[in-house]
Amino acid sequence: NAFSKAHRWVEAYDAYSRVLEHDGKNGVALTGAAKILLRCIERGIGNAKTLRCVAARHLSAARQHPETIKELVGSRAHEDLAKLFEQPAEAGTPPDLRGATDYEKFVARYRLALSPTIEGLDRSLKRWDSLRIRSFTEPVSANPGVPALFAMFNVLKSDFLAARYLAYQALSEKFTDSGFYSDTLDYAVYGVVPSTLTLAQRACFDVLDKIAVATSECLAILRSEKVYFSNRWFRVKKGQPREWHPALRAEVEAGNTAIIALAELSLDVEKEGALHEKKAYRHASTHRFTVLHDMGSEPSRPSPHIEHCGLSEFRAQLIESLQMARAAVLYFVEMISIHEAIKKPTVGRVGILEVPSHHWIRGEDDDTTRLLS
Repeated sequence: NAFSKAHRWVEAYDAYSRVLEHDGKNGVALTGAAKILLRCIERGIGNAKTLRCVAARHLSAARQHPETIKELVGSRAHEDLAKLFEQPAEAGTPPDLRGATDYEKFVARYRLALSPTIEGLDRSLKRWDSLRIRSFTEPVSANPGVPALFAMFNVLKSDFLAARYLAYQALSEKFTDSGFYSDTLDYAVYGVVPSTLTLAQRACFDVLDKIAVATSECLAILRSEKVYFSNRWFRVKKGQPREWHPALRAEVEAGNTAIIALAELSLDVEKEGALHEKKAYRHASTHRFTVLHDMGSEPSRPSPHIEHCGLSEFRAQLIESLQMARAAVLYFVEMISIHEAIKKPTVGRVGILEVPSHHWIRGEDDDTTRLLS
């Protein structure tokens, strides 16, 4: 609920979904998830038929267990949800994963597709990670050529997909390993698989930093300092309260809620934030050493230069880090979309440059996918 109020709708849906894995009758989670999907439909995000069908499934389950809503949040909240329960009981087509590969099932299970449709994946598309920048407006004084924002988005998107695939391979233990390792007699695991797990986790945070830089490009913020996800959103002066970066304030005041979502996320991954443990793992594996253990996490001999973690715990953290990075990418694309809508009333006549599909240009796809951007 807190995620939802902070405009972090992707993370809200993930949180509701995790609740439902443990308690499928939880009416608060069921109605919360349905509201997120209906919000997406209202804003033209994703496949409406798929979203409507999944939302209807959530609402149908909630209708069958009204007592759980009353138990958790009271009868008045249940009454407030009366309109929501009037949504059609059945509509649309659910995600069809028959014949899906193990990798596709992994992506769908953990909601890791880079697609505007938040649930499942559209296997009818050859390239089902279909999230893209639909349009970006520049003044006539801009340099010729395709805006650099498209190149940036291609890289941060492919970096996430690489991290996701590496995580799948490592979690499935599908790597061969020719390395010889000494045993440290503390149930530690060594080799390509644990190293790939930590590599994928680090890559998730690299995506966040790239989003901060791409935001600077989108909003034409002059580069006066090194830009990271941690310092892009706010200006912090010693002894004074945190305030919005001057270049972002106007966007936020104009209603760009996606910037609020990204800024909120940045606070959560910093020290004392709810998600800081994930960033701590990234720093440990980047600047020191991370050793994973399949039993316990006590070292044979302690060292200040080594962080120890249970393998199962790290795997869970990796999945959540991937979900976090995916949410940030979706917020970034939404930020551009809202930014375009804010600018639209002030834009005069527009000349259009069609950005073609990279795969059509390279001869990898046919003409039907030529113009995707």
